[in-house]
Amino acid sequence: MTTTHLTSGNTLTACFQDNIEDLVLIFPGGAYAHTSPREGEPVMARLYQQGFHVALYHYRKTMLKGMALFDEGKAVIKTLKAHPMVRRLHVMGFSAGGHFAGMMTSICPEVIDRTVLCYPVVTATKPHRHEASFKNLMGRSLSPEEETMFSLEKRVPDTAGPLFLMHTKDDETVNFENSHLLETAYRKKGLDIVTSYYEHGPHGVSLATKEVAFESMDPSDFERLYAPLQVWFSKALAFLTS
Repeated sequence: MTTTHLTSGNTLTACFQDNIEDLVLIFPGGAYAHTSPREGEPVMARLYQQGFHVALYHYRKTMLKGMALFDEGKAVIKTLKAHPMVRRLHVMGFSAGGHFAGMMTSICPEVIDRTVLCYPVVTATKPHRHEASFKNLMGRSLSPEEETMFSLEKRVPDTAGPLFLMHTKDDETVNFENSHLLETAYRKKGLDIVTSYYEHGPHGVSLATKEVAFESMDPSDFERLYAPLQVWFSKALAFLTS
């Protein structure tokens, strides 16, 4: 495991293993205010165990604003893709990290092979915009031009690789309509998409295992309640390896 300190002060941690060609870059959520540990190291460990190179991007140690953050993300992705042990690069993002990963897919589709987004922030337009994420991203309100610029459903490349979407329909933090908007945009372009939607479950469930329990819950209770959502990860693995 190696940790690289970027010029901004943000960090990238990567783990490589022999005879592997695929890397997954993880973007944890946190409303663009921080990167959630529940969607970071535990996910990284699971992917590594399943035979992937993995990298974890802590992109809010320094609060870069707007396109400055996405420019850094693009540089991170291109550096990872150029690594001699990496043939295919995939991104996996959660919540606001899903928005970041989706932005990267739209900015450099030629570099990213597959995209996995879990309960992602997608649209920067009302009524389904997650206000806190964009306020933290910009440090201010969005202009009308930025609302379009940062809405993933409005910037899907014709050459985007396959997309996997996970979301619960009663998510009270990031409205399910975010994923539906992106799904619709992909289908209109005839792009490959797999959806893993669930009727019930809270925002930020991560792997839905004891190790990622909410601080306010007993880990055993958390897993008992949300164990049916664990299947998303096995479906995502099948997607990444298909």
